[in-house]
Amino acid sequence: MVDRDLARRKLAALDDYLSQLEEFAGTSAEAYGADWRIQRVIERTLVHDYTRLDPAIVLRVLHHDLAGVRRFRDAIAALVGA
Repeated sequence: MVDRDLARRKLAALDDYLSQLEEFAGTSAEAYGADWRIQRVIERTLVHDYTRLDPAIVLRVLHHDLAGVRRFRDAIAALVGA
């Protein structure tokens, strides 16, 4: 059984994360590499495993894969009626 309330809370959190990431969507590789604060905000928003991250993968997700995260979010929202 699906806990619809839990799913809705998770979807709301995902919406917040996507909004936060949109602020950094134009970040260049140079800016990302030069500013540890930007790195931490983006990395911690994208992942919950704080081990060493490959900057190229982080930037690829930020620049090209957020639409996939949104599609996932929309599919779950449709499933739970959010």
